[in-house]
Amino acid sequence: MSAKNLEKRRLVMQRSKQLGHCICDPKKPCPCDVFLEQDICPCAGERLDAPPGPVRLTALVESAGCASKIDQATLRRVLQGLPSSDDPRVLIGMPAGDDAGVYQLDENTALVQTVDVFTPSVDDPYVFGQIAAANSLSDVYAMGGRPLTALSVIGFPVRTLPDEIMQQILRGGLDKMAEAGVAVIGGHSINDPQIKAGFAVTGLIHPQRIASNAGARPGDCLILTKPLGTGILSFAAQIGRAPAEAIEAAARSMAALNKRAAELMLQFEAHACTDVTGFGLMGHLAAMAAAGQIDVEILWDDVPLLPGVLQCAADSILPGAVERNKESSGGALAASDGLEPAALDILFDAQTSGGLLIAVAETASPELVARLRAEGCPEAAVIGRVIGDGTGRIFVRGEGRRTLPSPSRIAAPSPAAPLAQQAALAEPTFSEARQMSGSCCGGPGEAGIRTSGDKPAVVETQQKFHDFLKSANAPGALDARTKRAVALEFRSQTESAAWRQTWDVVFCAASTLAPLLFGVGVGNAMIGVPLNARGIYVGGFFELLNPYSLLVGLLALTMFIMHGSLYLHLKTTGELHVRIGGWLGRTYGMFVVAYVLTSAATLWAIPRATAFFETYPAAWLVVVLNVLAVVSIPYALRRGWSGRAFLASCLTVCAFVLLLGLALFPNLVTSSPAPENSLTIYNAASSQLTLWIMLIIAVLGMPFVIAYTTIIYWVFRSRVVVGEGGYH
Repeated sequence: MSAKNLEKRRLVMQRSKQLGHCICDPKKPCPCDVFLEQDICPCAGERLDAPPGPVRLTALVESAGCASKIDQATLRRVLQGLPSSDDPRVLIGMPAGDDAGVYQLDENTALVQTVDVFTPSVDDPYVFGQIAAANSLSDVYAMGGRPLTALSVIGFPVRTLPDEIMQQILRGGLDKMAEAGVAVIGGHSINDPQIKAGFAVTGLIHPQRIASNAGARPGDCLILTKPLGTGILSFAAQIGRAPAEAIEAAARSMAALNKRAAELMLQFEAHACTDVTGFGLMGHLAAMAAAGQIDVEILWDDVPLLPGVLQCAADSILPGAVERNKESSGGALAASDGLEPAALDILFDAQTSGGLLIAVAETASPELVARLRAEGCPEAAVIGRVIGDGTGRIFVRGEGRRTLPSPSRIAAPSPAAPLAQQAALAEPTFSEARQMSGSCCGGPGEAGIRTSGDKPAVVETQQKFHDFLKSANAPGALDARTKRAVALEFRSQTESAAWRQTWDVVFCAASTLAPLLFGVGVGNAMIGVPLNARGIYVGGFFELLNPYSLLVGLLALTMFIMHGSLYLHLKTTGELHVRIGGWLGRTYGMFVVAYVLTSAATLWAIPRATAFFETYPAAWLVVVLNVLAVVSIPYALRRGWSGRAFLASCLTVCAFVLLLGLALFPNLVTSSPAPENSLTIYNAASSQLTLWIMLIIAVLGMPFVIAYTTIIYWVFRSRVVVGEGGYH
């Protein structure tokens, strides 16, 4: 621990207290948590000593390794419309979405440049530095380039962790770069609460020998040089569920350079190559297939996997990055015959410093695989083939030669009343609270599992969960609304096929009938119904089911089906999100057909519907806005803007109701065949007593309706993932 200058500490803390904020971190008060827990004032230049035992780096970050990167779908939305360089010397730039950029210097030389930074995927600082270096070099290797120089990039919480940890990270990176023959000539650092490290790498490449991801040809074999599963095992390590031998195997794989694999790829004249990293095998393969306008087939049984990955998948130990990658590239999956969902999830696992995915002629593939296995890539294997020209579809097939094991049995915690009583009385320290807080998709909570002595981490976690339930149900611990929301969530997980099927049928029937009847009612008000002089309906029931009113009912039904599908697409994730994405085109098409037919029928059967627009030409603006709202829905969907598509759908519904009101004006219900009996805004006024009753109902009832709606939308504001037993 550094020497304490008490006078300097007093002056610094006095200034912080006067401001009401820590001068080093304005989000914190003074004294801060570090001072209260460890009697250290970082603002006064005091530093922590290195801890006596090893520091678990993965316990200090939300998502480990390349799982910390931004997903493909988000990147596409953000980069959409941004300017790209028009310099003719840029051979491969941002629009290509390739592994690295290439800039031509002369006819024989081009620069290849890349940068890669991520959070720790292992606990050892030195090994993490090695992995960060190996991963950063892979993009250059995947292009067929020769890396020359590198700049180090590191983010580190200098006032929270000892400096020795950062030094070990940098040392590991420098040693790995030296192994690759790359000179590290500088770098950049930033004080960051989450550790991250990487390198910006510059290399050389011949302009005519660039191995891009766009050159795969029909008949090519697809070779993967490293096994999959680093993301799954890193997540399993965060929650204390990864075998030690699996973690060691993953670390060795991540720290291994792709240098020799790249050299052999060039020697065997591969047609295309990419490195498999944060977007998973499926994400990078989808990019390769789309760039080459080909369709590919993957044989699941031949994909190399790290030890322990199959068991983790069987136990549902799958990080949140799997779901984000499925959202981004799941649309490329055309079929997955003979595979369990968990097995398919492995192909979406975010890889840290993964292997090269090489497309090479079928005749060259056996010898290339043999050379790879003999020269540093023992797990290299042919995992599939290019089946022909196409649109970027991926077919995954399983032959049953490799299946998932049975899920592991987790022992229930033994009775521990004294432990529970002590835990109920003790309050967590700041560091414990920080570790226990987090999100469901790779947050700090996943890293907060610690062991006490020899007690298994899972057992201790379950004990903490029981303690949490006990304290949460104590009087005054949680308000009634929160408990109600929790109860709804647990009931939704009840595994009862009969109950869920009954609920689905009833809900579907009610949701279908409501807009259909609404549309039929509006259609009858438009085309006219028989009313007597007192405005009373004198027709029969089946007269209301006329062709025009049924057509308007169909329009209302298709509109709300489309609207609901867009909302589900906005609120879901994973496989359900992908499936709903496939419905959107059909629901939109049905709505447009019904919209066109209803508009034509209205103009033909109800000429008076345009009277208001002829009197007030400015009202045609509503028609224009309605059409713009309708056509903007597919425009937004093609660009991945689910929120904007849903907003356009909301505007479409509002415009639909407004158009009907303007077409009816001044009628409320049209009378036919005696138009003079129509109910209008002039002759259908209610009595004073009725109006007062309606006003009272509105004043008393609307706040409850608004509050209830707000609460429901707030409680269920996050995206939904549907599993076998319900949603979460």
